[in-house]
Amino acid sequence: ETGLPRNLIGNLLSGLEHHVNSLRGALRGSWRLWRTWGTHEVPTRAPPFSVRAALAVAHHLWMWGYRGAAILTCLGFDRFLRTMEFLSLTAAQLTFDARLSRVHIMLPWSKGAARRGASEGVVVTDATLIRLLHGLTRDVMPGDRLVGISARQYRVLFDQAISALGLRQDFKPYSLRRGGATHHFRRWCNMSWTMEVGRWSDFRTAKIYVDSALLDLTNILLL
Repeated sequence: ETGLPRNLIGNLLSGLEHHVNSLRGALRGSWRLWRTWGTHEVPTRAPPFSVRAALAVAHHLWMWGYRGAAILTCLGFDRFLRTMEFLSLTAAQLTFDARLSRVHIMLPWSKGAARRGASEGVVVTDATLIRLLHGLTRDVMPGDRLVGISARQYRVLFDQAISALGLRQDFKPYSLRRGGATHHFRRWCNMSWTMEVGRWSDFRTAKIYVDSALLDLTNILLL
């Protein structure tokens, strides 16, 4: 009610059970309330981007001289990557085929990958994006990050681009993932394919994610 995040309470309960042996298994009522909170609380998510909004932000970053940030913004939307997944990419994580028609991107080890016991990756097939990524990798050493700036600097630049475009201030870098997934589903109407690109393993979770983003995007376009 006062705005405290739910995960703070989850961390508190976990910490109590971890450090106080007598409390292990004795907080079932608290955990039940915590789960009820999660069931009834409406999640606050960054609204999804449209294609035009994503390209407009990338254009501003490019014109301001942040070429790597602009290209990875497009990549984040196209393959709906999580923010730190595309901001932490190094040249060594990208593998191009001989004809530059495909690029495989090996992603950092994540919780989802740990659950499945396998590393995660995405394949990019957009010709323009592949050429831009290939040019970007030639300018850096294999272990260097492609974005060239810190995550904090990127978020500041992202907010400045949002302001320059006159867009709502609640758009955040995570809007790229939500908007990318929504655009992919609207274009192909294939939830299984959208799940594969977004690396969701549970159909119900993916459907809720995409459906809520579609509703948000519809409301935005109607404003």
